[in-house]
Amino acid sequence: MERSEQAIEHCQRVIDVCRATGQGAVLMVTFTAQVWSLLRMGRLDEAEDMIQAAIEAGRLAPHLFLSVAIGQLSLVSTYKGDYDAAVRAGEDCVRLARSADPGLIPGMAGLYQAIPLIEIGEAQRARDIVLAMSAGNAHLQTSRSGYTTGYEVLTRAEIALGDLGAAHDWATRAATAAPPGELAGESAFAQRALAAVALARGEAAQAA
Repeated sequence: MERSEQAIEHCQRVIDVCRATGQGAVLMVTFTAQVWSLLRMGRLDEAEDMIQAAIEAGRLAPHLFLSVAIGQLSLVSTYKGDYDAAVRAGEDCVRLARSADPGLIPGMAGLYQAIPLIEIGEAQRARDIVLAMSAGNAHLQTSRSGYTTGYEVLTRAEIALGDLGAAHDWATRAATAAPPGELAGESAFAQRALAAVALARGEAAQAA
């Protein structure tokens, strides 16, 4: 919690400098970094207000980082249970990211769209968009914090589609990708993936 508060304060100082010097791209990146900290702290209303402001500013001078901001709006909407809005934002995020060569931002965009899709039971679409936006690469093209989330989405999708072998493979990847140290949120997604596979196999005690 303390680290997130420090990150928010640091980002705000950078935002003030960006506004004063007209550095639009850096401003957008810093907005999204601050939103991540707010999300980690569960401050969803503040995160939504901030990302909406970032998107409004970004549409005046569109660039690739705008897709990341819209993707974060999809994530906030998912966490707030507004799945229709989340899916729309995810689709918009992917549309913008497709203008770039395969890489980090397109890979993140696919994940942003997939997260609400898996929540509403559209497993095939969720699986397909994650892999398509990572150019079909099983080693997902996303930020470090996105690996376990992405593999957990793929695990849930394969379970829903009836392929427990593939689900186990993705869950194992999630566990391998979980970073050591204090990034407990990322490790939690890996554990959720492993638990989901165990439960699907009827191993309730292990899942618990």
